[in-house]
Amino acid sequence: MDQPVMWVFGPSMCLAFNINNEEQGWANILSNRIGMTCRNHAQVAADNFFIYSSYKDNLPQINKHDLVVIGWSHPYRKSFVLDRTNPRHLDALEHSLLYKL
Repeated sequence: MDQPVMWVFGPSMCLAFNINNEEQGWANILSNRIGMTCRNHAQVAADNFFIYSSYKDNLPQINKHDLVVIGWSHPYRKSFVLDRTNPRHLDALEHSLLYKL
């Protein structure tokens, strides 16, 4: 049997955010302590739909002896798809507050 995997899905709190070495993040420390490989699919600013979709996309590879950790985001956090060919999207964009990262 292959070594079990600890799968992590969530927002930036599930990453080694602001840490120079990813191995020092909590997910890698925990997976090492419990003897599992870590597969971290967390993303900065992920909303709950993205987190759930990422989990569902990876579900076929998750085995029954693996561990799944899901760190949910705030329910008000939302991602939007911008279709630059859709006039309604462009109008909404023109009347929106935008943050540039």
